[in-house]
Amino acid sequence: MDHILQIIKQNLKEIWMPRKQKEAETVVYNLVNLKQELQNLRTQFMEKLHQSLLIIDEILQYLQIQLISLKMSIDQNQNLEIRNPKQLKELIISQETQYNTNIGNKFTDLLTIWNDNFLKNFGNRMKKIAQRTSDCDLEPCFNSSNRPGNGNIKICQEHYQQINYVRTSNIANSQNWLACERCIQPDQNYIQLEELEKAWGEHARLTLGKFNNHQNNLSLYWKKILQISEEFNKFVSQQINLKNDAHSQQMCLMQKNWSSLSQVELNDIACDYNKQPNNLIYEKIEQESIKKEDQIQQVISQYQKFLEKLGILINQTNPKFELQNSIKQNKCISFAFSLDSSVMVVGQYCMIKVFQFREGDLTEQQELTEHQGHVRCLYFMKKTLQFVSGSTDNLIIIWSWNEKRKWYCDQILNGHSDYVRGGLIMNNKEDLIISGSDDKTIRFWVKRNNIWRLNQTLTDHVQEIKSISLNGSENQLVSCSTGYEIIVFKLNTEQQWMKKQQIQVDQEGYSLYFLSDTLFTFLSHKSDLLYIYEFDEPQQQFIKTKQIKLISGDKTIDYFPQQYNKEKQILLVKIGKTINIIKTIDQQQFVPVQFIENKDNYLYGAMTNDAEYLVTWESNDNTIKVRKCHQ
Repeated sequence: MDHILQIIKQNLKEIWMPRKQKEAETVVYNLVNLKQELQNLRTQFMEKLHQSLLIIDEILQYLQIQLISLKMSIDQNQNLEIRNPKQLKELIISQETQYNTNIGNKFTDLLTIWNDNFLKNFGNRMKKIAQRTSDCDLEPCFNSSNRPGNGNIKICQEHYQQINYVRTSNIANSQNWLACERCIQPDQNYIQLEELEKAWGEHARLTLGKFNNHQNNLSLYWKKILQISEEFNKFVSQQINLKNDAHSQQMCLMQKNWSSLSQVELNDIACDYNKQPNNLIYEKIEQESIKKEDQIQQVISQYQKFLEKLGILINQTNPKFELQNSIKQNKCISFAFSLDSSVMVVGQYCMIKVFQFREGDLTEQQELTEHQGHVRCLYFMKKTLQFVSGSTDNLIIIWSWNEKRKWYCDQILNGHSDYVRGGLIMNNKEDLIISGSDDKTIRFWVKRNNIWRLNQTLTDHVQEIKSISLNGSENQLVSCSTGYEIIVFKLNTEQQWMKKQQIQVDQEGYSLYFLSDTLFTFLSHKSDLLYIYEFDEPQQQFIKTKQIKLISGDKTIDYFPQQYNKEKQILLVKIGKTINIIKTIDQQQFVPVQFIENKDNYLYGAMTNDAEYLVTWESNDNTIKVRKCHQ
């Protein structure tokens, strides 16, 4: 039974899941294109509205011209150019006929704009997607006697045998790459047709995935532009109504023929005529028109702000880190920068290397060797010339800068019983260090009289700590572990940290980060989805609100903390062998804008505090690479 189950799992993993993933990417591809079509339809609809308004303006203009023309015809009779009533009648009838024909043509043009089938194709495409059928049949995977095939046998036209191979070497003037048993030539290279199916499926999945990701990014920016536009349109509709409401009842009466007026309407006209002199009516119309002009000025002012918003959006988009410098170095697994980015410290196995960092150029200055284990965590203080390191020797070391312009071990914090690699962070006053460890604890170290002492230990996690993050107000801490939970801690009135919320997740935690007091990101083990958790006021707890697809290559993880620059709204997330550089828009939209890929998951790095530079160590060529940000 165990052997059968193993075969079924292998079938599911190697055959069914790749097909299912490709199918999902295909659906996403079609939906992304559907979104694009909807945006095009919106544009077409707005264009049709614009064309309709132009035609209506043309009709209004033509109406005015027609009245002038009729008046001139009558005046011509007074000038004796038309000598009898019959001639005048024929002229007026001719002009009326021409007028009716032209007006009729304009209304035909107006109807034609809206009579085409521009919605029909979209409806058909949407119906096709909704009625799609899956070709991922699950049943063959549970047949342990054979591996599921595609059921589509190809026959060689030369030998009439089943095609099972694909030629991978070139033959001059040959366009046939498929082969049966009898096609095999000893001097050529071949692979099984199943291998091509698998490779093509993976290629299609990755290609569709990358395309979908980029298209979705563009859609997010377009959505933001539409949102700003809708805000402006809403303001316009609320603030201004060009319709002149003064004497609207009189306006309706004025449009009627005198003979069609009822007795009540005639009485109303007589009443208004005696009560309101013409000059008073004209004055009220003028006053209302001035009021409308003021509203238009407000709209123009708001339009300027609308353009500024769009300008900010355009200027903030698409940061890109471009390679500027690289140096050969042994494996570097942790990085930190001083506040002004003039000093970079790097954890290289058990050693810390100190570099001068000047506009992307690196100069090695010192090696620190007090740790006996790999240096996995580094944090550079911003108020003093000090930094903190955490290691697999279970120690935390405070490093200080002396008068000899050298770094030295100032204090060792000994309290953890296992690796310190779950994060080292500090508060803004820099009198509190928070550390996460493989010993399943989070420890709080406070500074009193320039001496650091252990103040509190949290033991709520049941597995090793992977990541910790402090919110901006410094009253909440969020953490995750290799257990299946996220824990939110809150600082109480006694300045002690207490568990406020525990969130169950379906995979081991990997990294997380507080972007604001009410929002944090979470990445789980072996997942290519970044989850967004936001604080829900009615429930008074954090809930998962959205997810962002990341590029991973593979999903093998190694310690790499998330990093966020609030000013430039750049979020750094690593998964597998890829660093995802994500642009956030008002912390509501998350747009992956660049990917840095390595040959494996041995990829480490950090941004400078101003996000001007991204420094990584990559196993591709065993180098530290310096990339500069260009907006």
